[in-house]
Amino acid sequence: MTGYEFAESLKLSAKFDNWEDTRNFAFNRDRECQLTACLTPEELKIVRQENGYQMMSSILDPCHILDKSTHKEYQYCPENIVIINRYFHTLLTEHRHPITKEFLNSRNDVLDWYFRAKFSKEETMFHEVHPDEYWLIYQQGKAVGEIKKISNKYCLYFNGVQIGCSDGFEYVQNIYMEYLRNLN
Repeated sequence: MTGYEFAESLKLSAKFDNWEDTRNFAFNRDRECQLTACLTPEELKIVRQENGYQMMSSILDPCHILDKSTHKEYQYCPENIVIINRYFHTLLTEHRHPITKEFLNSRNDVLDWYFRAKFSKEETMFHEVHPDEYWLIYQQGKAVGEIKKISNKYCLYFNGVQIGCSDGFEYVQNIYMEYLRNLN
């Protein structure tokens, strides 16, 4: 999803008349740091080792996905808000990677982190970690599988076990969804 597509989706979203109502709605909906909730165990381990106290801070911030300075029309839209802890909020505001603290290349890279935090709990999400090489699969906000490109094949792993390979990325996504259906 791009920032433009997200802005278009917000046009039909409900809005409050003030910040207090918007903020309260977002806190009641999210209840915890949505970015911490969607980190992989490896990512969480790195952050805790490097910044344990700061990262584990109980201070939570309601963060605007689309900046309120450039998108005033969405500042009171709860769908434009995601709750994350102050540590991650500061890093993303400074355009820094929340795990490595390196500078991010663009605003779109920042948006990718906000989208990951916002949407990973709602559905199955395939997050591209390395372009056209490696993806993590999230189900309800938790990393549950991965897709690796190996010798022009896309291979699907669930709990570390390979469960299928295919020539096309879309096909391996379908293999994953079928695998989930068979588990239930």
